[in-house]
Amino acid sequence: MKYALLMLIAVCFSCEKGESTVKSTSDDVKAYIIGYTGGWGGGPAYKLEGGQLFRSAEDRFLGTPDDILDGIEFRLLEDGAKLQAMTAVMAEYPATVFDSVAPKFDCAEMAWDGVCPYLIILTETGGSKAWTRSESDEATPFSSYLDEIAELLQTLSQ
Repeated sequence: MKYALLMLIAVCFSCEKGESTVKSTSDDVKAYIIGYTGGWGGGPAYKLEGGQLFRSAEDRFLGTPDDILDGIEFRLLEDGAKLQAMTAVMAEYPATVFDSVAPKFDCAEMAWDGVCPYLIILTETGGSKAWTRSESDEATPFSSYLDEIAELLQTLSQ
């Protein structure tokens, strides 16, 4: 009887564990958009979609994530090295980490003319989520990945 009870408990824990697994959204990503917000209007946005790299036609004052998704014109950027750099960083996108962080698009540094890197995810179903990195963020995998995006932005702007 004691062994039957232990087996029942083990089965319950394994079922519970399977149900609580966080589903990764990286399979559902249609496009990645990165850039800087804040400061003197931020900077250009870069979009990786369909294996191609695009750059915003405008350089500054791109607005909110909705503005960027709906109103910004993107032009093909034909630079193999930059495409490879963006593809490599986006391939490391930690979907499960970002799934556990509430979307935010704020940049406290803009009050002092600083900038914050951002990431916008556009899904196959037409949804989107956006996050910014700020100096006030604690050191986490989330902030580390957005720091990588900041380094990538330096490469893309050259």
